[in-house]
Amino acid sequence: GIERVLVSPLHRALETALLAFDGQDTPVTVCRHARELWWEDKQNEFSDLDDLTERLYRLPQGEAVMGLEEALCTHPDTPQTEEESVEALHAALGSVEAGTVAVVCHWGTINALSGFGPGNCDLVECTRCPESGRISQVRVHSAPRAPKTNNVRQGKKK
Repeated sequence: GIERVLVSPLHRALETALLAFDGQDTPVTVCRHARELWWEDKQNEFSDLDDLTERLYRLPQGEAVMGLEEALCTHPDTPQTEEESVEALHAALGSVEAGTVAVVCHWGTINALSGFGPGNCDLVECTRCPESGRISQVRVHSAPRAPKTNNVRQGKKK
């Protein structure tokens, strides 16, 4: 099974991760680099730490989430571009010691990592190179009741 979950610091991904892994003993760690691309869009901005912490505590196992404050803080080595952030996510994946890792993130991030454009709520199963963190798509698992989309972002097909 899944041994570790890395999750975007955006509320919608945190909520998805906590609901999906409710009742599991799988550690959930917030990873700044798993955030959605298109940083300039309002819906992709980070929430206030206090607000996000309060929201997490209302979700299953929200109090057990690790790394939230660290993920929201800016450091001298924080990636300054979306491309640098994706490279940092590859590095983070390469440094995870767990064998099976779930990354709960967003369409743009998945696309940048794997070159694949999944549908809404699809689970993209990949293999991971332990040294580099590079991933390759193996197969896609569709959620049975997920809304169907055409990978449309702001009215434009991707």
